[in-house]
Amino acid sequence: MEIGEEELGRILNVLSAITDKTRMKILFLLMENEKMCICELSPLLGITRSAVSQHLSILKEMSLLSSRKDGKFVYYSIKNKNIRKLLLSFKEFIRKEVKDGGIKTNKND
Repeated sequence: MEIGEEELGRILNVLSAITDKTRMKILFLLMENEKMCICELSPLLGITRSAVSQHLSILKEMSLLSSRKDGKFVYYSIKNKNIRKLLLSFKEFIRKEVKDGGIKTNKND
């Protein structure tokens, strides 16, 4: 299977966005909760609302999230089912590889 440079660049940009631990946590929280606002995410992540907002902006810029304003709150959700499938596939891959001894856990986490 061949892939063009432009498409490869886009894939790498998205992967780069999700390699951040906080952004990955946000994605999994949104998978569990369907939609959440910054005020709900902030205490769960243990970071300021401003920091949450910055992470959400990056994820939204990469087309991973959608947002909807409801009164004074903006609710974020995962944009489509393909993103969910990708994250669940990553999770299953890691669990299987760790179980089989192929990937070692990071001692810093």
